[in-house]
Amino acid sequence: MKKERLEERFGIKVLITILCLIVVQLGNIIPIPTINTAYFSYLVSKTSVLGMMNRFSGGAFQNMTLCALGISIYISASIVIQMLTVVFRKLEELERNGAYGKKQLERITVSFSIFLSVVGAFSFGIMLRANGILKDQKWTTYLITVGCLCFGSLLLILLGKVIDKKGIGNGITVVLMMNMITYIPNDVQSLYQGFMKKHPAWMWVATIAVVIILIILAIFMNEIEKRIKLQYSSAPVESDSVRESSYLSISGRLISVMPAILTSTVFQMITLFSAFGGSNIKWVQYFNMSNWFMKKHPEYMIGFAVYLILMIAFSYFYISITFNPYQMAFNLKKEGVVIENVRPGEETIKYLKRSVNQVVWICIGLLFVLITVPMAITGLSNVSSLNSGGTTLIIIVGAMLETVRSFKGEHLIVNYRKKSWLRKEKKHVSSKRKKSR
Repeated sequence: MKKERLEERFGIKVLITILCLIVVQLGNIIPIPTINTAYFSYLVSKTSVLGMMNRFSGGAFQNMTLCALGISIYISASIVIQMLTVVFRKLEELERNGAYGKKQLERITVSFSIFLSVVGAFSFGIMLRANGILKDQKWTTYLITVGCLCFGSLLLILLGKVIDKKGIGNGITVVLMMNMITYIPNDVQSLYQGFMKKHPAWMWVATIAVVIILIILAIFMNEIEKRIKLQYSSAPVESDSVRESSYLSISGRLISVMPAILTSTVFQMITLFSAFGGSNIKWVQYFNMSNWFMKKHPEYMIGFAVYLILMIAFSYFYISITFNPYQMAFNLKKEGVVIENVRPGEETIKYLKRSVNQVVWICIGLLFVLITVPMAITGLSNVSSLNSGGTTLIIIVGAMLETVRSFKGEHLIVNYRKKSWLRKEKKHVSSKRKKSR
């Protein structure tokens, strides 16, 4: 009975995850009744700056459906809270305070994301009303629009948390991955119509080969790690006591796609507000990713240079939040742990800094290739929807690997509990036999 229950629980988790993703897709196709979706889609097609937003929402933003704001609001909220832990001591203390602290931080993140959802819905509603995208100018129409946008955003956060607790994998990551996967057919169609249809068959093969290479690089970036050998001892480090060896891992997953997301979001927001705000300032064109790598306008590559500088800056900033060498060295010393052949204290800090820098620069190099290649294809082929294809690829690959690891972990737990249950049953049966004798 217990064995069957374990399998049932695992099956229920898989089923809950699938049902939540189905609800997400329904939210992506149900239109908001108060918006002139045809006119909005026309404006979006003219601006060519909403590739990232469309991907994050699975195309819901362009079609102005219930989940138009996407899950990116929660991602933005979590990034802001992570940044604030460096500034505010109370948040930093919560982060260090084990499971209880993490729960409190999670509540703060959810509350902040709800606040951002409401502010974002009201602000975007005002923008839609000012540009004549609502079906009429009545305040009731505006409030219904804002209510629908808020409901869709909160629904995505709720479904993500349900997957977290009752399903398999990181809920927010799974929702984001699913949205991006549903947008892939649009990219394939755009690439075919704008580039592959006009070129010979060998270009098709070359394009597929480039995509495969980029997928391999994305997997490598997520799986890359530097293992630092540690030595544990209950006695002082100088003693001859027997030490148990283990490793401290510095993984590429600490950085992953976050620097690219942060930089792309900054650039997309500048061009978005410029497009819907009626501003025609020339320098804004430098921030439009669709203009980079264009033969006719090489001057726009200045924007790409600024993008790379910001990405490097965000990489170091984000790694300083997720992995602090000073704090790590302090924790190791406190627990009586040393890095093999490295003295505790200042030398440990320097060694950790060098190790982090090695991983960061490898990841930055891979990010550069993964993001630049799709952008270059965009500029050469005039397929503007592919300008954030590299970011999409990194997120999808990273989310898939994380989900697979979670699935395997759940499966291993089920198998382990099955084996322990069988051992107990065997012991129980053998003890009964002994008593009967």
